[in-house]
Amino acid sequence: SYTLNPDVSLGSEKWLNLYKYNNDDQNNSLRCIQALRAKDYRIVATTPHTTDTLLTEFPLDQKTAFFFGTEMQGLSQTVMENADAFMKIPMYGFTESLNISVSVALTVFYLSEKGRNSIANWSLSEEEQVETLLQWLKTSIAQSEGIIQKYLLDNNLEKH
Repeated sequence: SYTLNPDVSLGSEKWLNLYKYNNDDQNNSLRCIQALRAKDYRIVATTPHTTDTLLTEFPLDQKTAFFFGTEMQGLSQTVMENADAFMKIPMYGFTESLNISVSVALTVFYLSEKGRNSIANWSLSEEEQVETLLQWLKTSIAQSEGIIQKYLLDNNLEKH
């Protein structure tokens, strides 16, 4: 199970959309993959295998979810079996793994730069932008749920 460490996150979790799949009695990786596929995401496993597409050559032509494994065990068999594509981060030297924070940072930096410099429409839809903004406002405004409930009650509206 994943818990935020406030000494590490320093409030940055307010600006991320975190979805948790941590039921003990279910295959959480598969549940996550199914939820992403329902939203038309391509599932990409990051691996050190030499035959995989390099990060620098990876296409950004559709919504994509990247899965990263641990240094010791790598990705689960479930993720490997359900991946639509495989991507490797170039590594030089004697090691065949990078710290997960380094792997994610390199991937996010490179692909976000590539996205900003491309002509492809990589941005959120208008609906996704509004949904994200509302979620961010809720996490940054104290007692936001109470404010929302009062507004809905005062205006005879139901919460959706």
